[in-house]
Amino acid sequence: MVRLPASISGTGTLTVDGDGDNVLTLSGTNTLSGRVHIAEGTLVVDTESPETALASAFVDIDEGSTFRLNSSATVASFAGAGSVVVDAANTLSSGDANDRTFSGVISGAGSLTKQGDGTLTLSGENTYQGETVVNAGTLTITNDLGLGSADGATTVNSGGTLDLSSVDVAGEDLTLNGGTLSDATSSWGGTIALSSDSTISIASGDTLTVGGEVSGTGSLTKQGDGTLS
Repeated sequence: MVRLPASISGTGTLTVDGDGDNVLTLSGTNTLSGRVHIAEGTLVVDTESPETALASAFVDIDEGSTFRLNSSATVASFAGAGSVVVDAANTLSSGDANDRTFSGVISGAGSLTKQGDGTLTLSGENTYQGETVVNAGTLTITNDLGLGSADGATTVNSGGTLDLSSVDVAGEDLTLNGGTLSDATSSWGGTIALSSDSTISIASGDTLTVGGEVSGTGSLTKQGDGTLS
């Protein structure tokens, strides 16, 4: 195990590469704006300044490797097929203007926040227990369990879009706080609360089935020629 409290800067690539027991812990304030490539082993973020952990870096997580958050952390974006573990009450905040796909599993008791104008696509069977918040850009789900445990609930704020792509999400509660729920023939089994004026967008030929109660003080605008039932 190696702990690196010093600041990492530059535009190059930081590669974590070793056997499965290899652990590198970052605890400093970093300005690295290049790529962090977790090829093998584990990269841990444990910092008192989560907004500067890897806020300008793209984290690329290979299959069989792990990105673990022992504290909250902000990254520019992340992708790959490895494992992301968000411990305790921590939050992984991610998103810039780039489109990324993560096919691995996000686990742990923590939460996920999507920010930035790009699209993050989650295709794995995630198990994280905290909430999911979409502040900007698009979070696309292509797996029924893409949003993790239903206990965590999901909030889509103004400027954000939750895109359901041929999935059946069972039991999760959704709050639309000025955001957009878009759909490609999917179902939402939980409740939908409208805390401000929000939008559901369904393209022609697609159907969104809502199984839970729709309530709240905001208005709902349906866009597109698809079917809402």
